[in-house]
Amino acid sequence: MDLLFSKYASPFILLDEMISCGRFFDFVLEFIDFENERQEYEFWLHRVFDKSFDEFKKAIEPKKEVPVENLETTIKDSKDILSSFVPG
Repeated sequence: MDLLFSKYASPFILLDEMISCGRFFDFVLEFIDFENERQEYEFWLHRVFDKSFDEFKKAIEPKKEVPVENLETTIKDSKDILSSFVPG
């Protein structure tokens, strides 16, 4: 909600309109995409000096497919870690 207030004086009217016209889900997805792009740009601007913004975006782009074997191993390792966790 803080992000909405930082961009819009009163986001409640905007959100009500998006809900009433059936575009709330699309609005949220677009807003998240825009915010992610802004954060990537800010990170690149202040921390990455050896790549262009396009090169940086390609480097951080998530891989589309994860092999099932890797996924199963990751889940098993995560469960092992959590099973030995004792909150103190």
